Amino acid sequence: MEESKKDLQEPLLQPKIQDNGGQEVEIESVSFWKFFQFATGYDKFLMFVGTVSSTLNGFAIPMFILLFGDMTSDIATNMDDLMPVARKYAERFLEVGGIAFVLSYITMSTWMVTGERQATKFRIAYFKTLLRQDISWYDKTNLSELSTKVANDTFAIQGALGEKIGTFIYTIALTIGSFVVAFLEGWQLAAALAAVNILAVLIIGALYIWGVQGASVKNNKAYEYAGGYAEQALACVRTVRSLNGEEKEIKQYSSALENVKKVAIKFGVVAGYSLGFMFFILIGSYGFGFWYGAKLIEDGVEGYTSGKIVTIFFSTTLGTFMLAQMTPVIKSFALGKKALARFVNIYERVPTIDIENPSGKVLNSVYGEVKFNNVQFSYPSRPNQEVLHGLNITFEANQ
Repeated sequence: MEESKKDLQEPLLQPKIQDNGGQEVEIESVSFWKFFQFATGYDKFLMFVGTVSSTLNGFAIPMFILLFGDMTSDIATNMDDLMPVARKYAERFLEVGGIAFVLSYITMSTWMVTGERQATKFRIAYFKTLLRQDISWYDKTNLSELSTKVANDTFAIQGALGEKIGTFIYTIALTIGSFVVAFLEGWQLAAALAAVNILAVLIIGALYIWGVQGASVKNNKAYEYAGGYAEQALACVRTVRSLNGEEKEIKQYSSALENVKKVAIKFGVVAGYSLGFMFFILIGSYGFGFWYGAKLIEDGVEGYTSGKIVTIFFSTTLGTFMLAQMTPVIKSFALGKKALARFVNIYERVPTIDIENPSGKVLNSVYGEVKFNNVQFSYPSRPNQEVLHGLNITFEANQ
């Protein structure tokens, strides 16, 4: 923990934020690379291997579609002798499947291992950073909500690491490979299908992500608020029972959760319409694609065969569909970045009384007598209300 923090925080973290009042400073956005600020050399090696395997694995499916299109053409021209054709393509399909199996294993194992390692370091750093903060920071923080907030943030950060990154790289490689194959086989049909599918997916995907982010932020706030009620009641459960306050606490907790229900219903409607319309466009493109492909062959456009029509059609459909499948991954990245910003806000804060700062006056000997002369004190959260006003008191040594 200490070694990785020492080696990697300097080039990745911004200058530390000094906040003498204990008030958190809102950080709107942080760099995506700060997810890897605790990565060691071994983690970087795993991420490199995982990135390469994810990319190569993404190209396996376009290769399968290309073989499938060639098989369709060969079957159409060799109807009298199908077994040699079937044997030839069965062997090639097995080869592609075996390569995809190995690459998938490497991708998931490397990204999951490094993701878990780095998520553990984030949790340790988060806990250590909370212990480092001075009392003025805790005076302005709702302690009842703190544990729920920390759990949500660390879970969101872990959700943006690991296999989600491998899935994202795999999806990008698969999408690019699919469209490259489609345009090389026949650009007219590929362009027509891509124009219909991509535009619809981008618009609907943007609407879906907007709804997810808004719902997640509101849900997290509501859960933190409700969690504060629950922890406060459980911490003082003896008092609650002695005053017969169980019903009151339950009503307060239920009222706090009511906001989550309203947000979930609203998001469910938006998500339902978005996904339903997206699949309507994707499935509707099947009919358009086969009709336009048949027209190109009928018009005698050079280079188009039944096998190429199948290859172009499935390549563009798969590429578009994989773009749509990136929505959950992008959602995890968005939630993880928001949680990471809150983590960085605390992690980079230098307390007024810093226990990790070795500088300061060191007393060679201490007698033990403590005197307070005309002490004025007020809490940072209530600066206008003095708790101590002109306090004068002496604590004798050994007493």
